[in-house]
Amino acid sequence: MNIYSHLVTLPESCSPYTAHGVIAPDLWPKFTRVYNSSQLNVGNMQSDPIAKDWLVGVQWHIHLDQHFHHLDVFQRACISITEDVQKYAKLLGWKRCHTIAHVWLELMLDGWLLNQKDASSHWGEALSGSYNTLVDRLNSHVHDVDSLDVYLHRLSWCKESQHLSRPNQVKEQMFILDKILPERLFCARFLDVDLDWASAVEHRAKHDFGQDLCTWVAGCEKGFDSFSKGLG
Repeated sequence: MNIYSHLVTLPESCSPYTAHGVIAPDLWPKFTRVYNSSQLNVGNMQSDPIAKDWLVGVQWHIHLDQHFHHLDVFQRACISITEDVQKYAKLLGWKRCHTIAHVWLELMLDGWLLNQKDASSHWGEALSGSYNTLVDRLNSHVHDVDSLDVYLHRLSWCKESQHLSRPNQVKEQMFILDKILPERLFCARFLDVDLDWASAVEHRAKHDFGQDLCTWVAGCEKGFDSFSKGLG
């Protein structure tokens, strides 16, 4: 799941720092499902309400991705899009076609969710209004200064552009991905893709898989309170 999809899984009444946390893994360089706690002063963070809220968001992101990536509908969609990508891979010098399909599908999902319910203004205001306080707290708790600097640079770009990854066009999708997550592009540069072909792929994906994926993501909000309480 990408930035907007993760925000949709939160109640709009939740802490803005939890919202920051839920998108952090998509902005943090080389983030893994099990974050490296040695780079975070977790003990102190748990006693700091703001930092603790941020950690809840991070854990919610990890929890959701573990389930989302194993959904039958997500896996079928990735296989379908991978087959399309493979048709053009050799010509364009692409590698890791399945990874490209995976990332592309998650960007499409953001767009489908935005078209169903555009809450980007709410989240944009929540993230922007809490940005400076979050920066201050994370500087006190994160040992990996280099990764933190990259994360905050990307987060600042999102804030300043007032952008929550609105992928309604393929060209815009790849621009956003290149700005925020360049290491995930691998050898792919979708700006070189024939947009008619890419649009056809998106149309088929939306028809075959879009509603099922949107329904699953939208339903996740119901489980957030019990999850967060279970963290203690």
